[in-house]
Amino acid sequence: LGPDDKQLAKDKAHVAEFYCVQGKYKPAGPLFREALAISEKANGVDAPETGTIAYNYGGLFYDEGNFAEAEKMFKRGIKILEKTSTDENDVAMKSIALADVLDMQSRPEEAQTVYKKTIASLEKNPDPSGLIACLKSYQKHLLIQNKKDEATKIAARIKELKADMAKQAKSE
Repeated sequence: LGPDDKQLAKDKAHVAEFYCVQGKYKPAGPLFREALAISEKANGVDAPETGTIAYNYGGLFYDEGNFAEAEKMFKRGIKILEKTSTDENDVAMKSIALADVLDMQSRPEEAQTVYKKTIASLEKNPDPSGLIACLKSYQKHLLIQNKKDEATKIAARIKELKADMAKQAKSE
């Protein structure tokens, strides 16, 4: 593999992710930086591979508590993937982490905007599991904001979706 090889970028990103799963963040950072730089050269700055690496790099920053950098990388990755990915559900699910990082930075209005956009996108998907996951996060957001009435409505929606899933599973 050459120094600017697509596979090298992918391999470095996978090793970085492996370190993150083990809680070894220090060696993961340089690997993500290198993977991102290689992917930008090999795949292009707006390629889906670059978007995925940027997003996952944001996850490292999130785990380290560096929410400003996490936000930057999440936004970059999501922006690229919104333009290039064929999996709208995956992109929407990634947006939940962005909403969470905005909440962690005491920016609830921005987080709410992201949640609402994500929920609208996930509502279109026939599989409600992603929507349920997003609604649970949104419910937590609402409770933190002391919006108990809205959170109760979201809880009812989650219950309704789960009941629909159970009915569908029984009929299959």
